[in-house]
Amino acid sequence: MPRFRIELVLIAMLLLVGAGRPPAPDAACPQPGLLPDRGDGVVRLTCEGEGSPLTGAQPLLFGRGLDPGVADAAALQHLPGLGPVRSSALVASREQRALCRPADLLRVRGIGPHTLERLRPYLRFGGDPRCAAAGTPSLPSDPGGESG
Repeated sequence: MPRFRIELVLIAMLLLVGAGRPPAPDAACPQPGLLPDRGDGVVRLTCEGEGSPLTGAQPLLFGRGLDPGVADAAALQHLPGLGPVRSSALVASREQRALCRPADLLRVRGIGPHTLERLRPYLRFGGDPRCAAAGTPSLPSDPGGESG
């Protein structure tokens, strides 16, 4: 019986270690969407581009990341280290100047290099048309370095 408990504890530890990472984008589900409920109160997911596009924090469920240049403050609060104050500061900052790449988040009050590194795996860029107009490439964030 003690060996069973040790194995159970090890499995729980492995699950907790993996819980801090975003899910990897699923190549088998290139265009996730939501199908309307059929009267049973259950919303269904689709991968064929049918239904409505993902909004708010929903892209995080598929490892897609959020675009801080266009996501609303409520969705941004689902990112690690961003609560109501920082997410509101981020929205206010992008009203002044577009957020086109990870380094742009450093100008937001309360976001420093450490917070940026925690956020980086959950971010993608390219939804703000001001970035394309300014000639900034609309590439997803690169966990290993600077993108855009």
